[in-house]
Amino acid sequence: MEFDRIFAVSQETSQDRLTLKVELNEDFKRLVDVVLKESPLRDERKHRINFHLPFQKNFERLFHSFIETYCKGELRDLEGVPKQRIKWNQINSFLNGEKSLGGISSQSFQQIFMEFMLNCKITSWHFHEYGVKFLTKIRIQSFQKVFLMIQEINGNGYRFKHIQISEAWPLAKVQCFF
Repeated sequence: MEFDRIFAVSQETSQDRLTLKVELNEDFKRLVDVVLKESPLRDERKHRINFHLPFQKNFERLFHSFIETYCKGELRDLEGVPKQRIKWNQINSFLNGEKSLGGISSQSFQQIFMEFMLNCKITSWHFHEYGVKFLTKIRIQSFQKVFLMIQEINGNGYRFKHIQISEAWPLAKVQCFF
């Protein structure tokens, strides 16, 4: 799927950071509304139960497995991070160096996390409804677009001290600190 056809991208620069935002463009938002018209995801409570909670559970499980595989033999202690405890705020604390995962530096963790997100596939996720699968794919792809942009910026010689995930839905918003 072509990212440029479904996402609107914006950048804001301040004194100490670059903020990257990726959200659905207006045409694609209308298509999403048509697809989800009869979906139980329309109800706010059902949306949380059927979309946000399963997304977090699947995301945590796959990311934990990815870390175990990617860092096999390098991590001193992955015991402190149970599979169901890798939340966005915890990921941010690893990304900014506030905490360390098994002795991994924040820069290394940033590379690991970006690689995971760029290669994340939803084929092994469990879905009870097509709308959930559809929204999950969009959510992952919005992050993939952000991290592709960061890779491109890094490829041009810029380096960030750390990144921070500010928002995860309905748009991907990542702050890159100089």
